[in-house]
Amino acid sequence: MIVFRAWDSKNKEMLYPNNENVFSSGHRNSFVIGGGGKAFCLSKRTEVLGVKIIQSTGYDDATGEDIYDGDIIESALKYLVFYDFDSAMFRASYGVSISDLMYIIESDIKPRVIGNKYETPDLLKIT
Repeated sequence: MIVFRAWDSKNKEMLYPNNENVFSSGHRNSFVIGGGGKAFCLSKRTEVLGVKIIQSTGYDDATGEDIYDGDIIESALKYLVFYDFDSAMFRASYGVSISDLMYIIESDIKPRVIGNKYETPDLLKIT
């Protein structure tokens, strides 16, 4: 099953769907994911602007938490998870170095999600 979450850039809030795949928040009308990965308001039947739909990679971290596109994971290093359209796979970057996410997941040190580029971008700073 493909799992999604959504980043509300206007209200700086990560949203998760209920059991019927409907996203809701106190700041926005309820919406669903429509064609082209866009958010559509249920009551107005219009596109919801300022919402980024984010797909799960299908992998779990060391604690069993889903790893999503845009997550920052940590094993021996901190990586930013992203979908590479050219290779049609999820990958992870550390600075200019890029690895297949699968290799990091299957390494001896199973990574854990420590944040994401939307809510905790400061974690991407290499010190």
